[in-house]
Amino acid sequence: METLTRRYGETFLSMTKVQFVLTVPAVWSDSAKDATLKAAEKAGMGSGKDLKLISEPEAAAVYTLKAIQPNNLKIGDNFIVCDAGGGTVDLIAYKITQLNPLRVEESAVGTGGLCGSAFLNYRFEDHVKSRIGTERYTMMREKKAKTWNMGLKYFEEFVKRNFNEEENAEVNVPFPGLPDDEEAGLDSGFLVMSTEQVKEIFDPVVQEVISLVEGQVQTIRAKGGLVCGIVLVGGFGQSNYLYSRMKHHFNSAPPPPYTERPTHAVALSVVPSIEIFHPIHSWTAVVRGAVLRGLEGSMVVSRRSRWHYGTSYATVFDEAKHPIEDRYWSPLWERWMVSDRMQWHIAKGAQVSDSSPISFHYTRNFRPGQSLVVEDDLIACDADVAPDSFRKGLINVCTLTTDLNTVPKSLFTRLTTTKGVEFDNLDFTLDMRIESAGLVFELMVDGAPTHSAPDISAKQRGRPPQSSNDKVTKRRGRPSGSRNLLPTSRRGPKPNAGKGASSRKTKTTTQNQISGAKRKRAAGEEHDGERAAKKPGRPARVSHAGTDEEEVDELSFIQAEAIPTAVRGHNRGRMDQPSSARKRGRPSRNRNDELLDRDTDKASAQQSKAQNYVQLAPRTRRIAREVIETWPHVSPQVLEYILETLRDAKKDIVNTQRDEQRAFAADETLGSIIRMLARQLSGSRIPPQAKDVHFNIDKLTERHAQLFRELTTARHSHQLLAEQVKVAQHLLKKDQESLEQLRKNARDWKTTWKQQEKQGRMHPLLKDLERNSMGDRPQDIGWKQSKVVDVTMLDTPDSDLAPHLEQLGRSLESMQGNHEQVDGIDVGMRNAQVALDDVLFKHASAEEYATL
Repeated sequence: METLTRRYGETFLSMTKVQFVLTVPAVWSDSAKDATLKAAEKAGMGSGKDLKLISEPEAAAVYTLKAIQPNNLKIGDNFIVCDAGGGTVDLIAYKITQLNPLRVEESAVGTGGLCGSAFLNYRFEDHVKSRIGTERYTMMREKKAKTWNMGLKYFEEFVKRNFNEEENAEVNVPFPGLPDDEEAGLDSGFLVMSTEQVKEIFDPVVQEVISLVEGQVQTIRAKGGLVCGIVLVGGFGQSNYLYSRMKHHFNSAPPPPYTERPTHAVALSVVPSIEIFHPIHSWTAVVRGAVLRGLEGSMVVSRRSRWHYGTSYATVFDEAKHPIEDRYWSPLWERWMVSDRMQWHIAKGAQVSDSSPISFHYTRNFRPGQSLVVEDDLIACDADVAPDSFRKGLINVCTLTTDLNTVPKSLFTRLTTTKGVEFDNLDFTLDMRIESAGLVFELMVDGAPTHSAPDISAKQRGRPPQSSNDKVTKRRGRPSGSRNLLPTSRRGPKPNAGKGASSRKTKTTTQNQISGAKRKRAAGEEHDGERAAKKPGRPARVSHAGTDEEEVDELSFIQAEAIPTAVRGHNRGRMDQPSSARKRGRPSRNRNDELLDRDTDKASAQQSKAQNYVQLAPRTRRIAREVIETWPHVSPQVLEYILETLRDAKKDIVNTQRDEQRAFAADETLGSIIRMLARQLSGSRIPPQAKDVHFNIDKLTERHAQLFRELTTARHSHQLLAEQVKVAQHLLKKDQESLEQLRKNARDWKTTWKQQEKQGRMHPLLKDLERNSMGDRPQDIGWKQSKVVDVTMLDTPDSDLAPHLEQLGRSLESMQGNHEQVDGIDVGMRNAQVALDDVLFKHASAEEYATL
């Protein structure tokens, strides 16, 4: 903004609308995207419509497809954009649907991976460490940081971009200050790397990029599409080696076999070559595409869903479909129900158009006086085949919080149960559209638009990314109230309508962009509306886990308790889950929600507003010894990983102890504790379900490596800086002490000389020194050293002058030799004079000095 202000002036900017388009990697999680938006808002970039998000591969595609237009584009062509950056590589494939104006559609689900050029730096670091040794490498990083930085900078700026195995026989990376070592390949301050050694660094990362691109190509070909080109952009996309490897892999198909009349099978067997594009300004293609997106709007008419998207609902219990332990009695609908059934509205890989949103239909019931702030959960699944019920592994994308207080009361339908319990019913629809880096929801209430629109917002939790296109752009307060969701499309006849029922409903719309991943479920009645036969003569009862059956107060059927987030977890676990449901990992309905009365609901709501978390009482579950004996022991890999973590923690604690005795005591105490834990853990058993989540050594190792890579650079730089500061402070202190001592000596000598001068007792040497302190140097008397004359300049072909010039040359050589012999005599004489004066000043009195 400062640059724009200087260039165009404050008056022009104040009258001009400024919009910021932020780019985010496709593989970023929703929490990372939301953090980007929050940071932009705090930085003063605006909010709401002033901030737009676009995924980096789509932004790169916007620029690159326009850069190669119009000669290389035809309707029906498929292009893959590979945005290879420093940390991530994002891929997106588009099919040309229109040339003027340019319009495209996603032809495959976007993919990506952590295989950017930063991983070449890690491999280069490991290579240097293996060549020169760990000890020498550590010393270089700690003592000669500039040496390492120079070598790494050369590798980043020259080797990564310009390396070509056909042109470079070897690569010389500068490491000034390192001694020569023929075995390590160090020569004259350079680390000599052969072509094969450089390829060993590049090949694993480059091969991972090629595999990602190959996956996109095969996906498009499986659908009958033809890939016409692959566009390389981004910083890593500038690499000559990456370009040559991609070209060799995708653009080196052999010619088809010769036949006089080729058959159809032969024609289909030919794999066409794919051209690799490297457009101009490809390094800045992402930011250029973001600007074009802000100026011209989106050119993508449809996208591919990366996940299954759906919602959970309750339905009538069916013995043929549902486990009997999952059922519960609904006093409202007066039948046995099962909850947490899944209805998937968008399939993975399905094409979603911006102009045709996906509709989620719900009905919700409210007791008179109950809060009209409601929540709706959006759930995603990454599996190829989505399950029919909520289970472990499903992802809670976001919780939509909708404030329906602005909806006119006339739009609610008053219904009454057969026992005279009244409640209000409202049908509504949530329309969802997938944008480049966000989800847009629109609330529809049956009928025509009204004067006031309900408000929608979302709360977020850090979850895995649900789509390459999902992002939060609006967040608002904590949700409260009960959750009663069911698809209207599956709803049957309602209970009897009361006097206040409304026969006509209207529609309202509102829009806001959301994304996120916070799930907070407040349980209530859920129903798909299929009318079951009423079972007369039996009381409404429900089974509680670990308790006897209790009668349910049907007047409190709609009251709900805000279940703490810590209880729900990833699989919607409930506090009062039946044990049979817990064993299978399937959540069941929380019966306590149906037993709370109105006072409890109000108290819970007040407590929910006062604090974000609720302290839970510890619970103990008894498990038979026979069951525990079937559990597996802690694996050696996991045990070693745990012990290694404990040893590292012990080392850090011991190193923080400045006192040697305390450090020794801490080492002994913690060592005995670790040994005791090792003995206990070696014989411990873990539940099978925990083995896959908490003790997965591969996941733990991968996470540990990722954190180590992120923290190593910052930690080392901080340590080096701290050490350099200490050294500088120590040297400064010594210099200050020396300077102060010199000043003190000068003051003392000056005082002493003044006293001697007043008393007439000044040492004769000091008088001579004061008198002869200036003008006795060679430069003071005008003496200058003669320049050496090149005698070859006296050579001449003239026979008459030759003898004279030869004699003159011999004379000059003789004079120069004499000058070299006496060179340095002046300095030696002055040094001898200084040494003699020093001896006389220290040991001879004034009379003795005068005599000498």
